[in-house]
Amino acid sequence: MEELTSAQKRVLGTVKEYHVLKGYPPSIREIAESLGYASTKAVHVHLKNLEQKGYIRRSSGARSIEINSEFMRIPVLGVISAGRPLLSEEHMENMFIIPEAEGSGRFFLKINGDSMINAGLENGDMVLVDRNSEAKSGDIVVAIVNGESTVKTLVKQSDRIILRPENPDYQPLIVSSNDDMRIIGIVVGNLKFF
Repeated sequence: MEELTSAQKRVLGTVKEYHVLKGYPPSIREIAESLGYASTKAVHVHLKNLEQKGYIRRSSGARSIEINSEFMRIPVLGVISAGRPLLSEEHMENMFIIPEAEGSGRFFLKINGDSMINAGLENGDMVLVDRNSEAKSGDIVVAIVNGESTVKTLVKQSDRIILRPENPDYQPLIVSSNDDMRIIGIVVGNLKFF
């Protein structure tokens, strides 16, 4: 979505705040009064631009402003191995736009390999990774082990950690106390292309 001017941001903010406080959208006159405008003409122009940019929808009626879902850009940071771990550099390759509620602290990685096919992650899939959640046993995680990245199911045992593939053709990766392992995030979604 296109960037907003500061005046458009104020109008949109006023609409959102009013809707939260009252449970319904403001009239154009109420927006003008809230922002200290002498007339409603500027509000009409700003609402038209907000609609054209995709932030709101309007229909006829005094209180007809609907706010579209907030969106944010989620980066695609590269390729992750679903097979043997591979060295991975984090760099942005592309962007997806998804609802803001789904996006905070998240990024996409493209799956390379077939070690997670029984979990529904196939070669070429784009997985959505949440870096803010704490990983627990049974979660599918993106991990870096001794500088190499991989996506596997995390198994926490009392004396060790196992990164388990979801394909019987692959062996689990048993992480020892001598290994340098970091969990980057948890796989929370999968985007497939046909």
